[in-house]
Amino acid sequence: MLRAISVIVISSLSPIAQSAQTVRATASTGDQAYEWLEAPHDPAAIAWAATRAASTLETLLADPEAAVVLKEVRDTAKLASSPPPFVQPYSVLGDTIARFVKDSDHPAGLIQTAPRGPKGVGGPWRTVLDVDALNAREGQAYGLPVLNLSTACLPPEYRRCLIPLGIGGSEITQVREFDLRAASFLDEGFHFAPAKTEVTWLDENTLLVAQAVPGGDTLESGFPSKVRLWKRGTPYSEARPVFTAGPKDAFFRLTAVGIGKDREGVISAARDVETHFETFVVAKDGTVTPTNLPTAAEYPGNLGLSGGTTRYVVVCAVDPVTVNGRRYPQGSVFAYDTWAATPPNQRISLVYAAPKGTYLDNAQFGFAFSGSHIYMVTRRNLARSLMVATPGASGWKVKTLLRLSPGDAISLWGGSLASDAVVMGQESYLKPASISLIEGERCCVPISTSPAAFDASKFLTEIRTAKSRDGTWVDYYLVRLRNPKPGPTPTILSAYGGGGGVIAPAYAAKLLDGALVSWLNRGGAYAFAGIRGGGENGRAWYRAGTLRNKPNGLDDVAAVAEDLIKSGFTTPERLGLTGRSYGGLMAAAVAVRRPDLFAAVLDGVPVTDLFPAKNSVGQLSTLKGALGDPDDPEDRAVMLSYSPLQNIRQGVHYPRILTVCSTSDDRVGPGPARRFTAKLEAMGLNPLLMEGPTGGHLFPKASTDPDAVTAEAMFFIETLMR
Repeated sequence: MLRAISVIVISSLSPIAQSAQTVRATASTGDQAYEWLEAPHDPAAIAWAATRAASTLETLLADPEAAVVLKEVRDTAKLASSPPPFVQPYSVLGDTIARFVKDSDHPAGLIQTAPRGPKGVGGPWRTVLDVDALNAREGQAYGLPVLNLSTACLPPEYRRCLIPLGIGGSEITQVREFDLRAASFLDEGFHFAPAKTEVTWLDENTLLVAQAVPGGDTLESGFPSKVRLWKRGTPYSEARPVFTAGPKDAFFRLTAVGIGKDREGVISAARDVETHFETFVVAKDGTVTPTNLPTAAEYPGNLGLSGGTTRYVVVCAVDPVTVNGRRYPQGSVFAYDTWAATPPNQRISLVYAAPKGTYLDNAQFGFAFSGSHIYMVTRRNLARSLMVATPGASGWKVKTLLRLSPGDAISLWGGSLASDAVVMGQESYLKPASISLIEGERCCVPISTSPAAFDASKFLTEIRTAKSRDGTWVDYYLVRLRNPKPGPTPTILSAYGGGGGVIAPAYAAKLLDGALVSWLNRGGAYAFAGIRGGGENGRAWYRAGTLRNKPNGLDDVAAVAEDLIKSGFTTPERLGLTGRSYGGLMAAAVAVRRPDLFAAVLDGVPVTDLFPAKNSVGQLSTLKGALGDPDDPEDRAVMLSYSPLQNIRQGVHYPRILTVCSTSDDRVGPGPARRFTAKLEAMGLNPLLMEGPTGGHLFPKASTDPDAVTAEAMFFIETLMR
């Protein structure tokens, strides 16, 4: 049995005044008893977790209402999984449209194509790859990551594609060359060993590729360290290195710009995990040229790639920046012209400078690029707009194509370098996703609308504001019944607050891992807080909740909870908290800092210990730039004030806690969740643990794990509604 342990008690509600020596001792006192649970695939640790997972499912599914909720979860999953199932389901491939369909009948997914016509889809859909059938043939459990075929396939024909087959829900992929027209993998095509892989086409016979190969080519973060030029017909071992990341770099991304003989590769190297990316252009002969674009830029997934008559690399600066002798505000967008016959430092032009109070939306899905346009989503006072930028002889012309109501979300993806079209998705908490095509400056050609999973007319979405501990005002969404029942409303509060990302509203059928509709239809409410550490109000908002400022975001969550309680909307006995990944860290930390505010806390795939002696967390080393360095005394003191494992205290009445993780999660790993649960048990509490064997960082999903999702729903229904 695990023995009870003692810890040094530190109040999270007052400033920390400890010496570095005391802090260092505190972080390790007594927690060695749980280190054996850290190794993801240790048989004893798996058996320990499996016993608790079975008990959790038995406990939460024993209620007779669980069978009703299970049916609701399955029915909702079928509707919510009708195309489009993900934020990136469609791609424009010249005169073809491709989509990725994943539902309960095809849990691993289908890739389908159709001709593109004047009204969007110009013909019937044809299945070119059935991943479930592939798994049956090969005895595997492949899945597809979020897939953008417009970058995975080589323009302008878009016939040859590099398909990443995810292994067991992890970030390890086996990339294979696929013929989209023949609907088959090429026996003699490029074929990769399973690894964390980055790859892009230079031409039909040449790739830029990087693999995290065991024993070499690997950064401390676990990502690849070298970019190689790989020629068809040669072994990967002979691929020539053309770029090596610095030893402390976090990762890099590979993509390309241009078509045919003029195509060039692009490397975006992350000098730290969040904010600094250095961008390089790679010629077909392997020559690497720095672009001198601003390095304090958004996540490199937003690189603007235009083809045809123009060829630009585009980034969004997250700080005020001086370019070519002029000062520009944060949020300014710049383009680097790879065709210009001028020195590199003279090839940069301003695309867009955001007015004060206006912010560019989610970097990963707030940009898209066609052959001659750049599309951007901006956000001002929570209202989003769609902008289009077009290059010309006298500079860039920017105009507004579409204005959306507050609370509506918009995402962009899948643009084609061989045409002038991109894909746009729209949804809100109460409206299912719809997909349209943007053709040049014409918006928009409808493609599809997902069916409604519930009657949304009974609900409304509000935007409220809470005052945080230091006086900062924090906005949050509240989805509730139009005519609530008398008394406090059972409410689930969620937040993320990490990486500077903006978590836009999503259809309720997709939230709480697919169980939110069951919750709402029983009279519950859902709130989401845009806390510091996210990017809701730009990079300054992010920095105000990261590193030594991380506790600000946790205070923001507590402030929203207090606002919901003080307003009379709910009570602590009817209030729950949930979050995943960064949000899982948030939920676990707030649970132990402010247990008085909540009756139920679900922390998903969380980092629960910022000081692990044996660290299996795949990317924890890359999070130093966001959370702090445990070896720095001042960072360590702040981290210790909220690191969940170290702040569990004997004799405190904690909320009911359910921790969810996956054995196959190589981004965080199951170890932190196991050890957090074990320490709560050692304190004489009764925490719940649900560890899935597969599913990775996304476990659970309603389409593949309906029992687990039902258990999550019952956790809140039982605790907050009864």
